[in-house]
Amino acid sequence: MKIGVLGTGSVAHAIASHWVRTGHDVLFGSREGVAPHAEFPAGSRFGRLEDAARHGDAVLLAIPANAMQATISTLSGVLAGKVLLDCSNGLSPVDHHLDLPDISRAEEIAHWAPQSRVVKIFNTCGFETLADPHYGEDVATMFYATDNYNARALAHCLAAECGFEPIYVGPLTAARDLERLTRFWGKLAFGQKLGRNIAFRLLRRS
Repeated sequence: MKIGVLGTGSVAHAIASHWVRTGHDVLFGSREGVAPHAEFPAGSRFGRLEDAARHGDAVLLAIPANAMQATISTLSGVLAGKVLLDCSNGLSPVDHHLDLPDISRAEEIAHWAPQSRVVKIFNTCGFETLADPHYGEDVATMFYATDNYNARALAHCLAAECGFEPIYVGPLTAARDLERLTRFWGKLAFGQKLGRNIAFRLLRRS
């Protein structure tokens, strides 16, 4: 399928490289419209942010938090009808000591792009785990939330292709819980100095 990626940083690289390798038609977008210095897998293509937004049936939002509102508002018409995969957070995990906003970033995006189908996903671990979710014989769990059934099925498949165990947690309002989970991840990774190579795993008795 066609996937647009808004951003070319470490998070965009970690997630979307999986999709390039599994054969999806992925276009990375940036303000400059050129390939960054980081090594991307063969088959990666690059353009401007609007090019990537137009290209994808699904669009990964992996741009800095301080640029999110302006970018999404500008591209809201282009993004109409598309599945938006939001991996951002209201606060950076480094700011785990600060209070979270009352509304999740995903709900804000749904307000800025009301004709899109927003999924909160890929936000509860570091880019190291996004690049490789395997921890020995286990894999990290990827929780996600959305109001749309079709977007739910697509997000589940794309997360599985990245190597995660995808778990649906409910409607988009549950994104607030996922952003709080990221805050807790930050408390462990930075506050308790456990480091970035940690991830959550849901265990179930058979």
